[in-house]
Amino acid sequence: MRRYRKIPVTLWSDPRVRTLSRPRPNAQSLLLYLWTGPHTVAVPGLFTAGAAELAERLRWPPAGFRRAFGELERHGLAMAEWPASVVFLPDVVKDNHPESPSVVVGWRRAVDEIPDCELKRVAVSQLVAFLKSMNPSFHDAFGHNFD
Repeated sequence: MRRYRKIPVTLWSDPRVRTLSRPRPNAQSLLLYLWTGPHTVAVPGLFTAGAAELAERLRWPPAGFRRAFGELERHGLAMAEWPASVVFLPDVVKDNHPESPSVVVGWRRAVDEIPDCELKRVAVSQLVAFLKSMNPSFHDAFGHNFD
């Protein structure tokens, strides 16, 4: 059984946290930020954000951000379709199970707001497969037209 801690999205905007020293661009810090940052939405691991936007929020140079993100990609921890500003972290949903089918209805609404692109299709396919492994009511709540 895994142990979990709740991290509020507002951690990143807390004035005390904003004034702390920042890490140099690195994949571990970036992964933590991508999992927990203010860009996250209802669907665990799927969100819209541009590379420049994320680099700016972290106060990292663009080249450093690209290197750190590239490392996450090489390890299968993150994917991006930058022209559409879509980012997907495939492992996040495994550690953020929906508590009820109602939560999955919210996922569906959030997915509808993600720009159409190949990465969205990949992400939805993985989400559907994950939901199929749960009680059928969770998959049904997401909707069959995504299958």
